[in-house]
This record gives sequence, structure tokens and C-alpha cells, in this order.
Amino acid sequence: MNDTNELTSPAATPTDAVAENTGNPLRGWENEDHISRTQYRKALAQYESTRRAVLAALSDDPTIGRITEIGREYGEAFNILEEQDPFIDTADREDLFDALDHILDEAEAELRLDLDWARESLIEGAESVRDW
Repeated sequence: MNDTNELTSPAATPTDAVAENTGNPLRGWENEDHISRTQYRKALAQYESTRRAVLAALSDDPTIGRITEIGREYGEAFNILEEQDPFIDTADREDLFDALDHILDEAEAELRLDLDWARESLIEGAESVRDW
């Protein structure tokens, strides 16, 4: 058996992981004392889910109602996380809204469109339900 074959792995390289984390607006949470590893992972998963939903909605037939609903889902998901074990402070709230801005910045660059209406709708949806 060839030893080099045994060393080959389909796993992401450290360079890939660094590149992926560079686009993560919640990456600072990973080392926060008041945020557990589980809370960070759940927050990151929710961010990624919201990002995919927004990009899909904007690529399809975007409506204010759908984008607002995605914002509500984001806000409600963080309500659940906060209810389980409160951890979201003022700076974290800002990070969560910055993450929504990051999604729309990415969408504007990718789609080459002005998406101020979507940004407002997404944030309005999250604000309408958030308890954090």
C-alpha cells in the first residue's frame, strides 16, 4: 500500500477553514467567555441557515413578505437560544444585526443590485419578534 494514499484526506485544509471563517461575522463569539461552544455553534448554524434562505429568496422571486419572514425566523431562533441559557448582551445584539447586514452586503455584491429594501425588511422581521 502506498503511504501517500493513507495521508490523503477529503477534509478541509487549514487554509480552507481560515477562508471560510473570514466570512463569518460571528467568529468573535468563538472565544467569548460568556458564550458556550454549543451556543456559538447553534448561533453560527442559524446564521448560515438564514444566509442560505436570504440568498435563495433573492435569487428566486424576492418579496418583502418572504424576506421579512426570514428575519422573523432569525429573531425567533435567537429567542429560543436566549431562553435556554441567557447570553446575548448589548454587543452581541449588535453582532447579530451586523450579521444580517453582512448577508445583504454579500447578496448585493453577488447579484449587483441595490437591496436596501431587503435589508430593511430582514431587520424589521427580526426586530418584530426578538426578545434579546
